[in-house]
Order: sequence, then C-alpha cells, then structure tokens
Amino acid sequence: MLNTPPNIPPFSNIGLLYVNIGEYEKAEECFNNALKINIATYGAEHPSTSKSYNNIGMFYSVIGEPKKALKYLNKDLLICEKIYGAEHPDTAASYNNMGEIYRISDMPDKALAIYEKIFGTEHPDTSLMYNNIGLVYSDLDEPEGALEYYNRGLLVCNNIYGDEHPYTATSYNNIGEIYRTLAKPEKALKHYNKSLTIRKKVCGSKHPDTAVSYNNIGVLYYDSDELDKALKYYEKALKIWETVYGTHHPETASCYNNIGAAYDKLGKEKQALDFYNRALKIWETVFGSDHVYTLMVKESIINLMKPTNS
Repeated sequence: MLNTPPNIPPFSNIGLLYVNIGEYEKAEECFNNALKINIATYGAEHPSTSKSYNNIGMFYSVIGEPKKALKYLNKDLLICEKIYGAEHPDTAASYNNMGEIYRISDMPDKALAIYEKIFGTEHPDTSLMYNNIGLVYSDLDEPEGALEYYNRGLLVCNNIYGDEHPYTATSYNNIGEIYRTLAKPEKALKHYNKSLTIRKKVCGSKHPDTAVSYNNIGVLYYDSDELDKALKYYEKALKIWETVYGTHHPETASCYNNIGAAYDKLGKEKQALDFYNRALKIWETVFGSDHVYTLMVKESIINLMKPTNS
C-alpha cells in the first residue's frame, strides 16, 4: 500500500490547481504522475486508474486536443464497463464525457438509456442527458430532434424543480432558440420571455443569464427587422455585461457587435461603425487577428465602408 503523507495532496488535485491557473504543462505532468502511481498501486483495471484516465481525458478536452481526450476517455470507459458493467452511473458518465467530445448522437444516446434505466425518466441526471442530446441535434442542424429532447428536459425540470428554477429557465431558453431557428418567432418569443421572467426572479435583474435572455430576444427582433425593439433589448443586455464583465470582455464585445449590426441595418453608419470598432478592439486583443469573430466584424466594417451606388 502506498503511504502518502496526509499533508501532501494527490497529484491529480495538484493538477486541477494548475489547470485553474493556466499552468497546463505542469498540470499534464501531475495527471500523468497520478496515473502511473495508480497503475503501480492498484493495477490497470481499478476505479482509481479509471479516474486518472478520465482526468487526463478531460484535461485534453479543456486545452483543445480532442483526439488525445478521446484516447484517454475511451480507456476510462473500458475499465468502467469491465468493473461496473454497462448499466452503472459511472459507465454512463464515461459515455456522456465521450459524447461531449464527439458531439454525435450515438454516445449520448447510450448514456441516456443507462440513466433512464437506473434513475428513471424523472431525475436531474436524466434531464441533463435530454439537454445534452438536444445540443447534439442542434449542432447537427436537426432542430426537430433538438426540440424533442429539449421538451423532454423541460418536462422533467418542471416536475423536479418547478417553474421557477435556473434549469427550467435554461430549458425554456433552449426551446426558444430552436423555434427561432425554425423561423417561428411567436413561439420563440413566448419561450424566451418565460426564460427571462424566471431568470429575473431567480437570478436577479443584473445576472449574466438575464443578459443572455435580453440578448436573445434582441436577436429575435433583429431577425424580424424590428430594429428599435432589438436595440432596446441589446442595450439592456449590454448594461448588465458591462457591469459584470467590464468593457473589455468577449461577451461585452458580442453585444457591441449586435448593436452595431442593428444600427448598420438601420442605415446609421456612424453609430454602427462605433460599435463594430469596439467589438473589433476586444476580439482582436482577446482572440487575435485571425479568429472567426475578429474576421467577422472586420468584414462587417469593410461592407459598411463600401460606397453605395446612387
């Protein structure tokens, strides 16, 4: 048995601390050391070894190396299936982690089947799986599939948490997003407003989630060419984001960009250019000159500055 002094935290915990402060090379070293110790101490097919593989996999996911992440998460999954069997919460969690990386439907579906069998359909973890599968279908540009699972998630949230809970608000918001994608603005607005009402009551009027709801309603009005209404909601979102995040944060930049686009559509070039440039300055600083957001707003500025044919 490995005798670790009680005042020395495990390598995996130190690794997490390094992740939190952005010291990724040191974090990787700690996670790998933890894996070596667990294999040497417990063997290759032990829950602690499985946990180490999971930690390394999720670490690689965080730093944007999905192939390496899947390699280690798959090892975690194989151990879980062998130790616990195919119908155990830890096995389901492994499927879910891999599903988050793959963003394809088969992995989350496997996890969902396990959660439904273990917990039933009225459980928070099952609700989370419904939401995750909804996200997968949304990513695959299959809004009808997304809507089906988001509605399942909403039903569970309402039954478990009631109509005034952040998770319920998120479900309403997600459904609103799908209805907007399906060009059903009335249904989208209905669900966005439900989400906003809950978030204002539960999270407060100055919470980032409340700002997200304001922004989403603004986008809906922008899509419908109701630009004055769009600006009204964008400005409410902006006020919160500037207060919470400051004027140099990517979320604030997104709102600057949205306001710029609304002014652009209204033909108010001076105001549009002002907000586009605010967004550009932040995104270029935070993400660099070649990031998709930076290039997007640059293109908007170029198009705005093109001379129009009289």
